Amino acid sequence: MATANQSLLSTDLSWDDLVLGKAALKKIAAIKNWLKQNSNEGVNTTSKTGCRIFLSGQSNLSKTLTTELLGKEFHKPVYKIDLSKVVSKYIGETEKNLEQIFAKAEDKNWILFFDEATALFGKRSNVKDAHDRYTNTEVNYLLQRMEEYSGLAILASNVKGNIDKAFIRRFHFVINFPVPTPAERLRLWQNSFTEAVTLADDVDLLFISKKYVLSRANIQIIAKQVKATVKEGEKITANLLLAAIESFYTIIGAN
Repeated sequence: MATANQSLLSTDLSWDDLVLGKAALKKIAAIKNWLKQNSNEGVNTTSKTGCRIFLSGQSNLSKTLTTELLGKEFHKPVYKIDLSKVVSKYIGETEKNLEQIFAKAEDKNWILFFDEATALFGKRSNVKDAHDRYTNTEVNYLLQRMEEYSGLAILASNVKGNIDKAFIRRFHFVINFPVPTPAERLRLWQNSFTEAVTLADDVDLLFISKKYVLSRANIQIIAKQVKATVKEGEKITANLLLAAIESFYTIIGAN
C-alpha cells in the first residue's frame, strides 16, 4: 500500500521508551483495552465498532511513537497517511484520494494514522468564501469515513487549537502531548544512555533536564550524535554533551 503519501510504520522501541504524563498514559491504556476487545480472532470484522483518536502536540513529540507501539503490541500494520500530500486543490480530488485509502484499509485490521492534519483542518467559523466552505466539506468527508471505518483511525495535528471543537467531539479519545516536564526529560536522557557508551562523572543529567526544554525526539537526536563522536572505551563528558545541546538549540532556533 505504501505510496508517495502513505508509508508503513514500525519501531524497535517499547512502551518504556514512551515517557508521558499520567493523563496521557491513562487514555492510552483505555485505547489498548479497546484494541484487546476488538482483536479477538473469530470476531466478525463487519460487526466491530471502530475507534477514532485525535492526537495533538508540537512536532517531534510522541504521537507517531504511540501509534507505532499500538500496532506493535497488537500485531496490526500501521500506515501513516500524510494529509498534506492527500489534499488537492482540485474539487473532488481530496475525497477521491481519501476514499481510495479507506477502501484499501477496510477489513484488513490496519491502523490508519493521518498525520499533518493542519493541512486540512481549520476553524469552521472562519468561512469567508467558497474555498473555505469546500475545505469544510473535505473535513466532514474525512470524519465521516473515519466513523465508518471498523478499525482504529488516528488523526494527528501539531496544534489542537486550529481545529474546531465540534470536530473534536467526534473522536472517542483526545490526547494532548505537551512538552516533557523536567522529570520526564530526565527519564528520556537516562534511557538514551543505557548502552555501552558511558557518561563521565561530570555529566549532570538532572541539571540538563531542568535547563533545556527538549522533546523525546530532540533528546534522542542529540544523544545519537554525541555517542557517534566518541571512540570505543571513551566516556561522554559534560563539555561534549552540553556543546551538542547548545549546537542543536542554535539549529532549531530555541531560546
